[in-house]
Amino acid sequence: MLAQETLPLDPTPEVRRPARPLRPSPTGREELNLAEFPFALLTRKGMKDVPLTREFHVGDRSWIVRGDPLYGLPTSTDAEVYVVLMQVTYEQGFPDRVGFTRYDLIRRLGWDQHGESYHRLRLAFRRLYGVRITAINAFYNANNRRREREQAISIIADYDLVHGEDADPEDGGFPTWISWSPELHRNMRARWIKPLDVEYYLSLRNATAQRVYRYLDLRRGGDDKPVYQEELRTYAFERIGLSRTSAAPSQIKQKLEPAHRELIETGFLAEVAYAPMKTEPGREQVIYRFAPRRQRASRHQLVLLDDKASAGAPLPPPPVSPDAATSAPVTITVASPELIAALTACGVSRQTAAELASDQPDECRRQLEFISHREARDPGALLVKAIREGWSAPPRWTETQAEEKRAEAARRKARTVEEKQQAAAVQEAAFDAFWATLTSERQEELIAQSRAELRRQNRMLAEFAARHPESPMCREALRPYLKALSGWQYSAA
Repeated sequence: MLAQETLPLDPTPEVRRPARPLRPSPTGREELNLAEFPFALLTRKGMKDVPLTREFHVGDRSWIVRGDPLYGLPTSTDAEVYVVLMQVTYEQGFPDRVGFTRYDLIRRLGWDQHGESYHRLRLAFRRLYGVRITAINAFYNANNRRREREQAISIIADYDLVHGEDADPEDGGFPTWISWSPELHRNMRARWIKPLDVEYYLSLRNATAQRVYRYLDLRRGGDDKPVYQEELRTYAFERIGLSRTSAAPSQIKQKLEPAHRELIETGFLAEVAYAPMKTEPGREQVIYRFAPRRQRASRHQLVLLDDKASAGAPLPPPPVSPDAATSAPVTITVASPELIAALTACGVSRQTAAELASDQPDECRRQLEFISHREARDPGALLVKAIREGWSAPPRWTETQAEEKRAEAARRKARTVEEKQQAAAVQEAAFDAFWATLTSERQEELIAQSRAELRRQNRMLAEFAARHPESPMCREALRPYLKALSGWQYSAA
């Protein structure tokens, strides 16, 4: 069993990676929850003095990561293994069990083919298997289309890692396999994923740069937003995962500077700036301007999976060039023009509106219902973010709905009372018409019988009726007896 073999936190030196050309190649996929919040340390090697638990909080959302007691939290090197495993999973069509060879994983990672690399790979599997995440209002369930109130997840559910020599990949053997956790695998099959340029990601030398790239690539989105900005402390501590010991803005900027420099030099970012926040005096925001993509492929070829993948059929290998990508068959959902018009009326750009209406029509309609109840300086930007992240209903909408339900219940009750009163009036009019057809002798006879019956059942009321025979109370008291004794029956016809 895994727990019976003890390894030091990092038994091998840092894995050597030969230089690789920077050639963007969007051949991988990224599960969106794991891109939004960190799960790995921003170091290449594990450290003994690092706590086993890290917490990240944004608003009412919490993301609590607990490492394996024996092997610790995942590192940035382990995150690289996760990225490559996702690449293999995508190529195989997101099966329940993903088969591969250690030789192929190490080749994809760009590590040297020697014993240290195999040892380091085994440690990565143990950390990815051992990490546990508790997400409070933070894990988006793509099947239910909502953020779960509290969801406990893992990354790898189980695995079988052969410790002997792997077969050569040319032989087609897969002695090693993993299964993703059920929560992540359901999201992968439900297409809650985004493209990830694995080649570029692995080319980054700085661990913080890798994390910044994965997060900013998520925020950049399929519509290639030119600019993204976020409050500096929230971004650095809760999104990227910097240590909170560097609390001053100057220290945060110093920690981020090497990552920014590498991302600018390699062509992902064009510029990084900082500015005071107008809405929150005393706080700063970081502002990113993205560089144009050097290679572009159809958004549908990068984001949408063929419908066969959702049904369990393997996907074709991902495109390796724009020419090959444009020739691949793609299933495209036609967006509703009315839905696009409703989104653009709220300030969403037409391109983004068409994308969202095609990918998430139900969520678009849901968030459009909420938008008038949210306080937003930029309704279009807020609406896009709410659709992509599956925000819950705002309190004002919930209160309004409750008020409308109460008002509707009161209206229904009033309608019921009114209908009963109208029906009673019709019946009474019908009896009056019947009574008028009787002779005076018959009427007197029925009145005397009714008074006698009333006296047997309510003596006090009968005495009052005798003293006041013409009072309304007396007439109302005798009326049921008159109807019964006369043999009258109401007919709605």
